[in-house]
Amino acid sequence: MKRWENQLYYNKIRQAVEEFSLIKEGDRIIVGISGGKDSMLLVHSLSLLQKHLSINFDLLGVYVDEGNKNPIEQVKKTVESMGVDFRVEMTDIKNYLDFDGKNPCYMCGRLRKGVLRRISEEEGYNVIALGHHMDDAVETFFMNMIYTGKLGTFLPGAESDGIRMIRPMIYVREEDIIKSVDYLKLPIMESKCPVNKKTTREEMKVLVKELSEKYPDLREKVVSSFKNIDRLWNR
Repeated sequence: MKRWENQLYYNKIRQAVEEFSLIKEGDRIIVGISGGKDSMLLVHSLSLLQKHLSINFDLLGVYVDEGNKNPIEQVKKTVESMGVDFRVEMTDIKNYLDFDGKNPCYMCGRLRKGVLRRISEEEGYNVIALGHHMDDAVETFFMNMIYTGKLGTFLPGAESDGIRMIRPMIYVREEDIIKSVDYLKLPIMESKCPVNKKTTREEMKVLVKELSEKYPDLREKVVSSFKNIDRLWNR
């Protein structure tokens, strides 16, 4: 492994895995693969951890096709070259989405996770790994605060009905993911979603970027605050 890999993403992913006990001996992990930069770096990183951690765990990459029948051959070939089995699950999720509605991304995400959970239960996997990163956590925090009036974001790891949902890239910045994917020459599928780049999350990306121009370590400080809560009114 090259030094730049350690600095950009690998050490941060390993830190999250160890700090939050995200991977345990004997885990069977499904990696949700969309074909985008986040999930491609995630499966690559987990394949490296599989080789370097003193923990035995299995990996299966799963691509959930929402009904678009996207060309997935190059992604499949790349994932399998990492030593990770790959499965394509065809669905009709797009037929259940209202792209003119307020938040189709939320429903799409829920349905996709439901498919991954079903496969986990059918095939005997106990962990689902998702490609959410530091920027996602910070943007979710601001979305909750501004639009719903509550403080909160997703957890690095959470268990429900015997299946753990983990997010090993929680300490990795999006800009470092972009650099890493470029250096590694990982294939990336272009999104065909009709609301791509037009969502509330895009507004939060702009907000976080603007704040970060004045406070360069904003993302790290916000993530740190998730673990250092003090003097909120409901405490």
